[in-house]
Amino acid sequence: MNDDFAFATREGLVPPMVERKDEESIKAEGLDGPFAEIVFDVHLTALVDGEDNQVVERERKVGA
Repeated sequence: MNDDFAFATREGLVPPMVERKDEESIKAEGLDGPFAEIVFDVHLTALVDGEDNQVVERERKVGA
């Protein structure tokens, strides 16, 4: 299931998974069998005047 925390599936939130079965990749990672990997492309924003500029104020659900 590819749902985010709000159960709203969005393709942009699902990173591509690459299956590695070749011997070179397996050895390079120190493993003894095939594996899957995901590469995360994370971009951070710079501080503005030393402050976080991505603060979001919104209500959060409390409890389960």
